[in-house]
Amino acid sequence: MRLVVYYLSVIFFLLLSFVSGAQTQDGNASDNGPEIRFESKRIDYGDVLYRKDSTYVYRFAYENTGSTPLIVNQVVGHCPCVTIRHSTEPLPPGGRDTLSVYFKPSRASKYTQQITVFNNSSHDVVTLYAKGNFLKLSEWKSKTKPNSDE
Repeated sequence: MRLVVYYLSVIFFLLLSFVSGAQTQDGNASDNGPEIRFESKRIDYGDVLYRKDSTYVYRFAYENTGSTPLIVNQVVGHCPCVTIRHSTEPLPPGGRDTLSVYFKPSRASKYTQQITVFNNSSHDVVTLYAKGNFLKLSEWKSKTKPNSDE
């Protein structure tokens, strides 16, 4: 008899956790905590004139659309040429902030930088991308030169 009660209670708790998990997936997660929403998860600067020892800045705006404070725990750039600045203060519900990515390329080339944002929302890991085609002066001039055929 104890075994039957044990199995029934296990089944009950499994069903209870399944039902509460389904409720979260239906979009009610914002009622239960912080939610991070970026205006854009990808920034493409297109063609950029490369200048040695210059730093280029990408800014990602985000908002806490949840009901409790959002905390950005850590932000990781996957290249030593990337430095990131972000607030470590809790962001209240409805609050907006910006994450700044400082990129110092070592040479003229195409770059795509991946930035990983760790936070306390239901999307605890968010991946952002910033890219640009950094051109030498000669390439820049040939791309921006007006077409002489017109």
